[in-house]
This record gives sequence, structure tokens and C-alpha cells, in this order.
Amino acid sequence: MDVLMDWKSMGSLYASLMFMRTALRDLIPPELHKAARSVFFYFFSNLQTKTVTVHIKEFVGRYDNDIFKSVQRYLSSKCFTSSQYLTLSKMKNSKNHTYTMIPNQSIVDIFEGIKFTWSFRTEDSGDSGSNGKSTNYFELCFEDKYKEFVNSSYLIRIAEEAKLIKSKNKGKKLYTNQSGDRWTMISQFSHPSTFDTIALDPVLKQDIQDDLKKFVSRKEFYTRVGKAWKRGYLLYGPPGTGKTSLIAAIANYLEFDIYDLELTSVRNNQDSRELLISIKCY
Repeated sequence: MDVLMDWKSMGSLYASLMFMRTALRDLIPPELHKAARSVFFYFFSNLQTKTVTVHIKEFVGRYDNDIFKSVQRYLSSKCFTSSQYLTLSKMKNSKNHTYTMIPNQSIVDIFEGIKFTWSFRTEDSGDSGSNGKSTNYFELCFEDKYKEFVNSSYLIRIAEEAKLIKSKNKGKKLYTNQSGDRWTMISQFSHPSTFDTIALDPVLKQDIQDDLKKFVSRKEFYTRVGKAWKRGYLLYGPPGTGKTSLIAAIANYLEFDIYDLELTSVRNNQDSRELLISIKCY
């Protein structure tokens, strides 16, 4: 009997609520009802956390995106402990292993108590000049209120740590233009030639070393006078006369990377110009 009364009470309550709802609709003008709904949804939407999503692509046009490289180095030191699935690689002659995130995987980075979510994405490029290659990019998500902090502090911290990681793992690299208009690192550069081991006239050897020291120390001067910071040497002679050994000795002396330009892969003057401009100078 008590159960029956409870059901009757619930039925009466429901009927009363439906009557009040109908009465309110009849009494309240449609305009006021619509305005009340708008105010409610506006207030509710402001209570929700707004997030910002930033895409950092691997290339900007035909050129490398330095921010992408910095993020890649920065996250490489974190994804090993934060991710369950990783890509492991080791370049030829490299001393260190490299761990990277697989596509569509995310990790969380906490900096100054703020949560940043990083994801690695890949998508097919719609650029007709990309030869159907995919585009890689990092996706960064954070709360909208931290925009200024990200721009003024977080990204600077990433660049600084990436620079330290690069310095610790510094090694000369060998690049070539196998893909036509882009440089590709094919291995760590390792060659035994130095100025102490190559067979070269002692006076000429010293002149080259002095010239290289002067060139490296005057980078700011070149910038100040508005000139490109570059130095060229023309080497000629039959095979086996030491051209490659001298290039290796210069690279070892300056700790510079080697770029091997494969002319058969260069399609036109524009490709050649793009390749030369994109060479990294240290």
C-alpha cells in the first residue's frame, strides 16, 4: 500500500511540474524566454575552460622550421619516460640513440605548474610540389589564459633546453640532397683527416688555418657590414690528390657539418638556389 502511495505521489508531482512548465511558457513572452536562454548559455560557456591549439610544422614552405627542430629535441628527452610507444633510431656513426614519438601520440609536459599537451601528427601534404610526401607537425594545447606565458617564457625555455641537448650530442653531420630540393641528413660525419695528418705544405697549411680562424671570429663583422658570412675555397686536381681529405680536415677543425651537393638531383636553378640558401651556418 505504501509503495502504491509513493507512486501516486510521484505521479502527482510530475503532473504538477508539467502544469507549471506549460503555465510559464504561456505567461513568459517568447522574447524574454529566448533572452534568458541566451544569458544562460553565455554564462555557462564562460565557465568552461578555453584551450588554444598551436601547430608547429616541420617545414615552412621549402625551408626547415627551426622551432620544430627545437621541439623535437626537447620532447626527445621526455617521451622516453612518458610514452608507451616510441620510435628508436640511430644514425650511422652516431654515439647516441634517439627516441621520438609515433604519429597521433600525446604526452603531457608540466612547466611552472602549467599543463601543456604535446601531440605528434602527420598528414598528407596538399602541396603539388611536395611529390606526395606527408607533412609532420607538433600540436601544442594549453589553456587560453597562458598565451602570453607560452610566448614569453615556455617557448624560450624549450629553445634553451634544445640548444643544450644539441650541444651535449654535438657531432658533425653529413647531408645530401637526395630528395631534390631539400637537404637530408644521411649519417654522422666521421673522418680521420686533420691538419696534423694531411700531407700539405706547412706554410700553406698554416695560412689556411689562420684564414679559417679569422673567418670564424668575424661573423659579427659580416653581419654589421651587411655581407653574407661565407668563405669559399676552390679545390681542383685529379682523384687521390687530397681534396676530400682537406675538406674533412677543415670540417674537423671548425666542427662544421658537411653538405654534399648531388648535382644530378638538382632539377633547375631554383632548386640550386633553395639548397644553397637552406644550408645551416654556425
